[in-house]
Amino acid sequence: MLGDTAVVVHPNDERYKDLHSKYVQHPFLQRRLPILTDTMVDPAFDSGAVKVTPAHDPNDLEYGRRLNLQFITCINNDGLMSSECEPYSGKPRFDVRHQLLNDLKERGLYRDSKENEMILLICSRSKDIIEPLLKSQWYVNCKDMAKRSIGAVQDKELKILPISFELVWYKCSDDIPVGNETDDHYWISAHTYEEALDKAAQRFNIAKDKIRLTQDEDVLDTWFSSSLLPFSSFGWPMETDDFKKFFFQQQLTGRLPFTEVYLHAIIRNADECKMSQTLGNVINPLDFIHDISLEKLQEGFKSSKEDYPDGQYVNLNKFCAEPSRDFCNDLFLTGTETPCDLWILSRLSYAIEQCESGFKKYQFSQITTAIYNFWLPELNDIYIEYVKKDFYADKPNLEQQNRQNTIKLILYTCLNNGLRLTAPIMPYLSEELYQRLPKSNNGQNSPPSLCITPYPQSSEFNQYHNKTIEKDVATITDAIDKINSHYSTPGVPRHEPVTLYIKSSSSISTLFKEYFELIKSLTNIDNIQILNDEPTVDQKEYIHIATTSDYRLFFKLTDDLE
Repeated sequence: MLGDTAVVVHPNDERYKDLHSKYVQHPFLQRRLPILTDTMVDPAFDSGAVKVTPAHDPNDLEYGRRLNLQFITCINNDGLMSSECEPYSGKPRFDVRHQLLNDLKERGLYRDSKENEMILLICSRSKDIIEPLLKSQWYVNCKDMAKRSIGAVQDKELKILPISFELVWYKCSDDIPVGNETDDHYWISAHTYEEALDKAAQRFNIAKDKIRLTQDEDVLDTWFSSSLLPFSSFGWPMETDDFKKFFFQQQLTGRLPFTEVYLHAIIRNADECKMSQTLGNVINPLDFIHDISLEKLQEGFKSSKEDYPDGQYVNLNKFCAEPSRDFCNDLFLTGTETPCDLWILSRLSYAIEQCESGFKKYQFSQITTAIYNFWLPELNDIYIEYVKKDFYADKPNLEQQNRQNTIKLILYTCLNNGLRLTAPIMPYLSEELYQRLPKSNNGQNSPPSLCITPYPQSSEFNQYHNKTIEKDVATITDAIDKINSHYSTPGVPRHEPVTLYIKSSSSISTLFKEYFELIKSLTNIDNIQILNDEPTVDQKEYIHIATTSDYRLFFKLTDDLE
């Protein structure tokens, strides 16, 4: 109320037509408020007369600009009332709120109070109520820089990926906002106070002792500051090796720092809204580490729709983030070359090839899919389950020890290279796990961090890529899925060893026998029998499990179950 500078009504509101351009007296201050009109006022809402506080309310700010109102700041930076508030000056804002209510009642001006739903801004750190205040803002004039960057794209020196975003780049770069609440003439930029004083004295042609300079407390935004870091840290203007490798702008060097810019998709929530701290709809990773409930998550923001990503936007909610959290937890699992040993190395080779080609083509979904599939279904769900039996012996004999050493070497290769693949996607998690990974030769000649570890190259692993073995294991794992899906069939023992009966060609029968240990590890099959003839209708003890073009699978009921 102490910052009010006008009362606004709708121009067609018959109740107030005779009051247009007249004034009302402020109840506590020596201030007259003009009665003005604006079509944005809703005459049906309450009295239809809106008091306007342009310096302390974003909506009223627009009224103030349109109607050329006076902007009066009534709350200082310290939360105390300003000198414009006369008898209330210097008092805490919340104390004055209560005092104003009492003063209205004492003067006979109080009419009523009503509940009114509104948005109240709360500071995420201090939890204090945020008061909108007018602040002078300065901006770096980026017009010339933007022209140079746009020119680099138009001349094909700089490539924007995906190519469809080139128009977005031009629009964003050519529409730099400028401050309209300050006079640029009174702003000085300089490296030191003394330099700023010299420039001010020259600009205004007055003595230095008559100039009072105040350094602005605002800073450059995060991205702009980041681009300056190599200049302040790597010896510029000297052309050091680090500076030449990490410099991050064109303006001060005259050359492009890179030739390609990838504009990634915007992360949106399930309701298609951009996720940001301002909107209050971001997902806190700590919530998922501690397994937050849906109810608690909804206390921060409401979200109930399913996700429908459309390519340029990625919709994210708890239910698509949670499997990724579970996947990260599963990375802590650890586990004589058999076909399965060769298979996991082949799958590692494939994952490396997919990541390598994905980075070259900027196909990040291809990269993450390859990493996820290698870690979870292939290494964790299949291979580690397969090798567990080799570590059961308390006192392994020499043959068992050799087998264990082989498995350890394969697992180390998979874990080491798998973490290196994951590092660009999940740097903190992969680094934490890498530090826990045993180092060969007691760490001698081993990189101390993933940050300086070479990324796996497909050329190093092509020798392990074996399409024949991958096809064979795919046939077996498909059969395993079919077997496990039939344990709920009536009459089939769920937790007891079962014999698997197969009717197939000799080559497929041989394949099932060759991978019997894998089948045994992932099912409760303890024996495989090859059928020479198809079971007849009268042989009711056989339960049909699955049929493909290569085989037919059966269980056989025991006497007790029959």
